[in-house]
Amino acid sequence: MKKTNVNMVVAGIACLLSALGFGAFDAKTLQAQIDAATAAGGGTVVVPKGTWETGPLALKSNVTLHLEKGAVLMGDPDPAVYKTAKLPALIHVKDAENVAITGEGTIDGRGGMMSSKVSRPHLVNFWECRNVKVEGVTLRCGGSWTLFSRRCDGVVYRGVKIWSHLNHCEDGMDVSSRNVLIEDCDVDADDDALVFKTSEPDIVVENVEVRNCRFASSCNAIKFGTESHGRIRNVNIHDCTLAPPSAHGRFDWRRGTPGVTEYLTGISAIAVESVDGEDLEDVTIRNITLSGYQVPIFVRFGHRRDCRNGRTPLLRNVLLENITGSAMSRIACSITGVAGRRVENVTLRNVTLDFPGGGVASDTLVPVPEVENKYPEARMFHCLPLPAYAFYVRHADGVRFEKVTTRHAAPEGRPAIFVDDATITTVACDFQKSEGSPDVVRQVVPGSAEKAETAFWDQAKKDYGFVAFPSAVAGRKPPLLVVLGCTPEKPLAYVLADCLKNGWAMLLPFAKDAPGVLAAIAKLESEIDASRILLRGDGAAADQALALVAAAPTRFAGVVSVMPSKYPEGFEAARGTPVWVVSALANPASVDVATRVFTALAPTGEGLEDSLVAALKNGQVPKAHRAKQKNPDYPPKQRKLALRREAGKARIDVAEGKRVSLYAPTISWLASQPLRSADGVGKRRLILAGDSTLQHRADTAPQGSWGEALAPMLADDVEIVNCAIGGKSTRTFMPDWQKKVVDQIRPGDWVLIQFGHNDMSKASDPKVDRQTDPDVEYMNNLIRYVADVRLKGGRPLLVTSITLYLYDAKTNGWKEKNPLARWVAAMKRVANEFEVPIVDLNALTLARIKELGCVEAGKWYMYSINGKDWAHPVKSGAAEIAKIFAADLRAQGGEAVTLLRK
Repeated sequence: MKKTNVNMVVAGIACLLSALGFGAFDAKTLQAQIDAATAAGGGTVVVPKGTWETGPLALKSNVTLHLEKGAVLMGDPDPAVYKTAKLPALIHVKDAENVAITGEGTIDGRGGMMSSKVSRPHLVNFWECRNVKVEGVTLRCGGSWTLFSRRCDGVVYRGVKIWSHLNHCEDGMDVSSRNVLIEDCDVDADDDALVFKTSEPDIVVENVEVRNCRFASSCNAIKFGTESHGRIRNVNIHDCTLAPPSAHGRFDWRRGTPGVTEYLTGISAIAVESVDGEDLEDVTIRNITLSGYQVPIFVRFGHRRDCRNGRTPLLRNVLLENITGSAMSRIACSITGVAGRRVENVTLRNVTLDFPGGGVASDTLVPVPEVENKYPEARMFHCLPLPAYAFYVRHADGVRFEKVTTRHAAPEGRPAIFVDDATITTVACDFQKSEGSPDVVRQVVPGSAEKAETAFWDQAKKDYGFVAFPSAVAGRKPPLLVVLGCTPEKPLAYVLADCLKNGWAMLLPFAKDAPGVLAAIAKLESEIDASRILLRGDGAAADQALALVAAAPTRFAGVVSVMPSKYPEGFEAARGTPVWVVSALANPASVDVATRVFTALAPTGEGLEDSLVAALKNGQVPKAHRAKQKNPDYPPKQRKLALRREAGKARIDVAEGKRVSLYAPTISWLASQPLRSADGVGKRRLILAGDSTLQHRADTAPQGSWGEALAPMLADDVEIVNCAIGGKSTRTFMPDWQKKVVDQIRPGDWVLIQFGHNDMSKASDPKVDRQTDPDVEYMNNLIRYVADVRLKGGRPLLVTSITLYLYDAKTNGWKEKNPLARWVAAMKRVANEFEVPIVDLNALTLARIKELGCVEAGKWYMYSINGKDWAHPVKSGAAEIAKIFAADLRAQGGEAVTLLRK
């Protein structure tokens, strides 16, 4: 973006841009001014009001970059531009002193336009500098980290505003420096908001004060100690607010997080960690108000990586004082070390926390795995929720609770504090205790895991009448997985834990008779989706599964077998009940059966990819399907597609390394498929969510709905459910979204999402503002819609708005500018980033209208050449638009094409 007559002043040398002969403000121009100021001994480079585009810049000693109010410095959205820079950042500063970025303007890295699958630049980097200041400016959407100082001495961040939610790994402030002051800042980030790191053994972070700030994050608001091998000490954080994020660019923590029902949450408010060999000590965090986080406090001393400097690391002397807030999940706060690395001297004083409650007594008996080398976060343990409702403490010495108050909303079967191999002190505390729940503080003897496992099964029978595990996903009735062949001596609960995290309820009946199992299922009838019940039975348990299918042939949607032999053929031949084989354990005798079942996995004919079948034959597990503990979000291309993006995040190593199985993610994948309903009949549905161009119209209305006009083009087993509402944008449709769309989505449904022209303009009613920023709110709303559809097992389909307002009555010709272009581009970015099929109806209808000409194309619309309404089609126009949509969908191929009539 260019602008002429720029008045950029270099203070001290009074040099005007025009005097240098520059007629545009770009990276080269701005860098020349910075270099000129440095050569003159220092000065201030002023960026005037206006929007300016630039590439990477190197700020140098004794130079202040000042952005006037209304000045917006836009980064080049092409990541390749930054590869030539010494440090990959929009603004990078290396080995300089007395440098500053000030003013009331904005620096926008346009990170939302960069793919998360390529190397992306930071927004602002300070490396090995002295006397650094960033004051007053707004920083937005870097390619990755936003504001990073490494090996600096003397850093001041004052009044800085950060908003970064349009890409992955978007930390707000990353501090790897000493003598740091951060005050009066507002940070709202998709990744950690404020994080302290020491990426090399000789880096020391010390003498840091953070005060009067607001931090919001989709991950952790305040975090210490990943990518840390040096020392962090003497850090004082006080008088701050930790708030929920304003948006999510990528995460939806409702899936697999016990008790979480809100879309906008973070993982931990305060995360104090040492897992890579660092020394972390003398940290004080006080006067904190927090809300919107799954877990308020998480302290972890682990052994993820070897210490690089040969020094025995430590985590000690942490004070958490005057803290109030609430938890958003049933996962407790935790203070844990591992064998050989014990947490020392953590004090909680004047802390008041509210918890949702809802735990049961058997939760206290599930052994908590050490997972000493796993990436640290409050959700890291496989046995969630933890055995306490407030604090779980293990491998720690000198933990002190002083004037700590905890409350829980729902009844609790867990104690407030569960202590395992730790020493704690409680002074003047007030821990709520449910009637009939265990003691407020429970302390166990180290090494009692085997006894605890036996007690778990006994208690589970008392809690449920049979061993059943409810779904971790709230707000809907989950499908049920009945696991046959379990005994207290050979439990499968831990192996199948990931199925629960992916939204399944689970029943483990001990009874071998069919009536007893069916009676147990009946007890869960009000809590489950009765049309989606799978049996798991193989080996001896397959006989029991056959008996159940015989007793209730229309009751079960399918049978899951881990070790196929004669039983898959037996089920399908005798009862017509589909069988899915979900094992990566090679068995030559069953290869033919496995191949047949894999390739017929879905009703549409889609199966797991050929590489998996080939791996079975070779006795191997494909690399693409192995668990990757250090990086659970590895790129989808390395997963080789067919397990679906959301299911691919499920842990594959469900037995903690003892064996590798595809059981859990495949079960999750099956949850999204349109399995047979209880009566053996079920139609696929296309749910329409959008504005007036899709809205259902009465036969007498002149206006048509191109969505309704799709009906003759759809397959016989597809029905339209029209939830579109006239006049709605992505913002104003949001209150209707949950009740009208999300609550009725069934697994396998397609949801067509089309919004745009109302997002572009304000409503005539001044009280209703429909307009959204295409690069921020509009994109985030679409991301929310896509995530909600997938959470319910549905399949999203994005469609850009039909073209509008093209006829110019004054010139009797076409308007050159497409007013929807920015919203169309934003929807395409969402479709690309989240792998959602998209039909660009805006471009398709534009091309067709121009081909027809103004007069003929005008017949599509309610008011044509008089220029009043080029937005809403009549019925004949709606039918033409529907044909264009269907033709493009068919041309693209893919799963969505199965919606159309052959």
